[in-house]
Amino acid sequence: MAKGSGRSPAGVDLYELLAGQEDLILRFGGHPFAAGLSVLIERLPLLRAALNQRYWQFYGDRPPQPALIIDLEVRVSDLGKELFWELSQLEPYGMGNPQPRLLIRRATFSQVKEEKFPETRGRRPNLRKVGFSLSDSTGSIPGHWWDKRHYDLPQGPCDVVVELVDNPFQRRYEVRVVDALSYAPTLTQPWDCSPPTLLPAHGDLPGDAYFCEVCPHSPMALESLVNQRQPIILNYPSPETCRGELMWQQLKQMPLPITPEQVAEVLHLGDRHLIDLAIQTRLQHPGGSPKILIEALDEYYFQQRFFDRQLQQMGYSLSTN
Repeated sequence: MAKGSGRSPAGVDLYELLAGQEDLILRFGGHPFAAGLSVLIERLPLLRAALNQRYWQFYGDRPPQPALIIDLEVRVSDLGKELFWELSQLEPYGMGNPQPRLLIRRATFSQVKEEKFPETRGRRPNLRKVGFSLSDSTGSIPGHWWDKRHYDLPQGPCDVVVELVDNPFQRRYEVRVVDALSYAPTLTQPWDCSPPTLLPAHGDLPGDAYFCEVCPHSPMALESLVNQRQPIILNYPSPETCRGELMWQQLKQMPLPITPEQVAEVLHLGDRHLIDLAIQTRLQHPGGSPKILIEALDEYYFQQRFFDRQLQQMGYSLSTN
């Protein structure tokens, strides 16, 4: 018998992943962010495959991202002696009292220079850092990022999370980068072609119009829609009215057997994995109220509402059924 424990990053419910594997696990317990279990060794390959499949069902192919806590939003001009002294009043830093993390928006990297350190006692080999000047509209400050190469730095405006540190050797303050996120293209920026022409779903319609029957729910789906080279008719119901519990009630009323096409039409889904989950849940829980499916639907409709609003921000009048 094997015993083990695990922790999960924010956004991944580890307990829920294990809860569906009672036939493979002898015992388990925990909560969404940590769990322990006992399992027969010969069942480990099956458990690994089952957990991977369940994770893929719930979260798709996106890797889990741990939450990054921001303590203060600043400008580069704020990063000086006064702020450093104020933050130093929070010392000593350590477990339970991490060094404050500062967010700088729309910053850029320049004067990038790599540095590699030779292997010495007490220092692991091939240790690297990249130095640079970090700038925003208020000024610039030197900084560094450990274990990075020059090509790892964003090539344009980005949001940067840093720690403010003192460099006594050069008698200056610097930033130590924790993470950086490039600005993704938005609908106000150029795409591969001109913005689409969105038409109402009534009246005289052009013969080459593209009917969009499902609201986009991901950046790729949105970009594909925006890059259409013909007039687009948004022929889907407003996602503002879609709720997981309501859609489950509609799904329960559908007579069996049901097809993926029927589920997609009734629940307004464009995600095949979620369609499959809805069918499986309908077959397994004909009269219940399954929490997993309802939460997955609510998340999906939340994403649809977000991308629907992105389209509305383009200044077009959207049409719905």
